[in-house]
Amino acid sequence: MANGLKRLALDQKVETRYCVSSEIREDQMRIALSKISERLVPSETLTSEPIALVCYGPSLKKNWEDIRKFKKIMTCSGAHQFLLEREITPTYHVDLDPREHKVKMLGTPNKDTEYLMASCCHPSMWELLEGYKVKLWHIFNNEDEKELPLSYPPGEWILTGGNNVGLRLMVVARALGFTNQHIFGMDCSFPKGDEHHAGVHLNTHKKLYEVPYAGKVFYVEPVMLTYAHQFFHEIKQLPDVSFNLYGDGLLQHMAQDKKEFKAKKSAAIAFKTPVTFTENHVKEMKRLHLDPTYGLGGRKHKDVIVKLSDALQTRNIMDYGCGKGTLAQKLPFPIWEYDPAIPGKDSVPRPADLVVCLNVLECVEREMLDNVLGDLVRCSRKCVFAVIKSTDKSFWTQKLNQFFKIGTILQGGEDLHCVLEPRAKGPLG
Repeated sequence: MANGLKRLALDQKVETRYCVSSEIREDQMRIALSKISERLVPSETLTSEPIALVCYGPSLKKNWEDIRKFKKIMTCSGAHQFLLEREITPTYHVDLDPREHKVKMLGTPNKDTEYLMASCCHPSMWELLEGYKVKLWHIFNNEDEKELPLSYPPGEWILTGGNNVGLRLMVVARALGFTNQHIFGMDCSFPKGDEHHAGVHLNTHKKLYEVPYAGKVFYVEPVMLTYAHQFFHEIKQLPDVSFNLYGDGLLQHMAQDKKEFKAKKSAAIAFKTPVTFTENHVKEMKRLHLDPTYGLGGRKHKDVIVKLSDALQTRNIMDYGCGKGTLAQKLPFPIWEYDPAIPGKDSVPRPADLVVCLNVLECVEREMLDNVLGDLVRCSRKCVFAVIKSTDKSFWTQKLNQFFKIGTILQGGEDLHCVLEPRAKGPLG
């Protein structure tokens, strides 16, 4: 080839990986949670009002004037500053990249723009946006059902989507109820080997490749092929959204050849980690624990727990709602303990082979019961042994059967003794 660039096939598989370590991502999420109090909440209503989703591809330089006709505009990356410089104010701006150069690309914030930012963004982002309208959301990072509560705070929204900000832009817009989406600057290519984004980009890939398609040659960073293919996967997850692509890049040409898309009938694009208690309930439990005789019942069941652990061939045990910890004190081996009312034992419970839940479920707030049972499913790898102070065996059998395969439920005086196996359950239902 005359220009010396190598060619890539359109179906070339490109390996991708997250741009920072999981430890850095987690640390940045913690900082964001301490700095930003407002949260993005998905809309329960849909609107057909058109919204312009503006990415930072080179075609934006040719058609940015068309964006003026939209009342609702959502930008990402350098498109925010690009439009502001042309006296077009974004309604929303979205960013999710954890690296610091993305903060510099944002430019000067605008008081009329609402910043919908992922919790993993670089900490200097919160310094830049101090005093502006900012709402936080979390990126679903393919955690399994048991990891989710360990990764995100309870009751907060997590959004799914592709692995770049343009694809997530589509999901955020749909989460806000917008079903008529017009996409600018999502080219997944450059028109020339020496021409990159719509303006200055602070982390441009140095090596480009040629990709021939539909009689034209496009210039790409290898990962752009992944983004182009993911676009068509992403729109299948948004069956009630219509898309219009603007521009003359590789993605727009691919879309012209794919006139029809088989969308799913339904797909989960956002979900919340469960809340298992209210603050008032925890305060009441803490008050009850001021009584030195309250929360001591675990020790009565030490022999049963030893037999169960022997039968399961495990010493990996979690006491869920451990109270004053008398079960752990009586057992001949160490166990994990969790109780939201006990300081030092109130961290999110980790999964264990055997989860013990002794005289806890009857104390759970009724509106939280399903969430607590779901959390027990998450925590238990093999078995749950629950003791419930109740004579209503019928109610508890019906309720527990929704979450567990019931081994035994035996009435012993005022207590129900339950041996349960968790049913499989994924984070998206």
